[in-house]
Amino acid sequence: MNAADTHRAFATLDREAGDNDAAHRHASAALNLSTDISHRRGQAEAHTELGLIAADPTAAHRHFTTALDLYRRLGISDKADDLIRLLGK
Repeated sequence: MNAADTHRAFATLDREAGDNDAAHRHASAALNLSTDISHRRGQAEAHTELGLIAADPTAAHRHFTTALDLYRRLGISDKADDLIRLLGK
């Protein structure tokens, strides 16, 4: 597990505990670390987490569609299918 994975795990725990501010900080850190190391799957997972905690539906949709695009490029169909269901496409 690398630092980006750790931040994603904390983001999930914080979101499930109802602390969206902390979840947002951890998910943003995970996204930044994933971008820095060009870890596309990590970027997709961070965008998914940010979409789940976004208060603005437009921001959530933007994060989910970015994650969907990354999962499709990586050929990770199960994650892409989950997001398609979530987006209602």
